Amino acid sequence: MQEKFKESIHIKSYVNLVITTNEDLPMEINENDRRYFVLQCSDDVANNHAYWGPLLPLFHENLPKTRDAFYKYLMGRDLTVFNVRMFPQTEARAAMMVQSRDNVTAFLQHLAMHPDAGMSNENQAKFMTSGRLYELYGLFVGEGGVFGRQTNKIVFAKRMTRLLPGLEHRTTKERGFMMPKSADLERMMRAAR
Repeated sequence: MQEKFKESIHIKSYVNLVITTNEDLPMEINENDRRYFVLQCSDDVANNHAYWGPLLPLFHENLPKTRDAFYKYLMGRDLTVFNVRMFPQTEARAAMMVQSRDNVTAFLQHLAMHPDAGMSNENQAKFMTSGRLYELYGLFVGEGGVFGRQTNKIVFAKRMTRLLPGLEHRTTKERGFMMPKSADLERMMRAAR
């Protein structure tokens, strides 16, 4: 916690949240996150009146008894081996992490996985101008499937330089990147995670 113009102090947080949504990507979760447990609930019994019919009276007519039984069930769970910092890594969480990647990282991962897209070379490194890479990046973002908007050219170039260290290349006429062959680019993107 930090008051304006004062040093920050650490306080114990007692905030616990349960967030429900119908959105596929309600928020960004980066690959270093250690706070969010994501659970994809099944819709198998959605609008199933035969299933929900007998359960509804438990909540409407016998709420205190139902609440107490549920509490007793939860309190009876054996948590001796449960580590709150090692919560389950679900498919839903992994999907949110993939969708939350910044667009430049997603673009480079796409290049690594699709050398036939004409954006990268499967067999050898090749020089690509920053302008051409930015143009291809714009097409990639325009196709959708990534979170957020297209960054400007300056942010794109800085991000590329950080993701591809040592591969920025300048000639007397053009500035760009020596794009590694697909297998090497894929290794670099895995290491960047």
